[in-house]
Amino acid sequence: MRPAVLIALRPSGFRDELCGWVRGGGPEPYVTEVGRDAVDWVLGTPDGISFFDRDLGRLDGEEIWRLVRPILGHRLVLMAEQTTKELWFSALAEGVGTLLPLPAERVAVLTALRLAGGR
Repeated sequence: MRPAVLIALRPSGFRDELCGWVRGGGPEPYVTEVGRDAVDWVLGTPDGISFFDRDLGRLDGEEIWRLVRPILGHRLVLMAEQTTKELWFSALAEGVGTLLPLPAERVAVLTALRLAGGR
């Protein structure tokens, strides 16, 4: 059975699309745009896989991934609309499993899911 998946992204058509891609063959993903809810989910589901938006409301996505990365390790997928080389290098150096631009292509999302242990 595939692990539980968190999708912590702001509401958008892409978020709905991502949910559909992740849903195939596995449990219903937990979806939130609230940073604190995302952190609580990770603490309660330490073996899950998480897709995090860099820019979440109330608690910055970058702060969140620094909090949850020690728990998730390679099961953490960081997503960002605007990226810089510094962000990518920093995230990789700190142990983020996968980095994807927003919006991402379906094949990239499914590859990230597979690399994180979801298929």
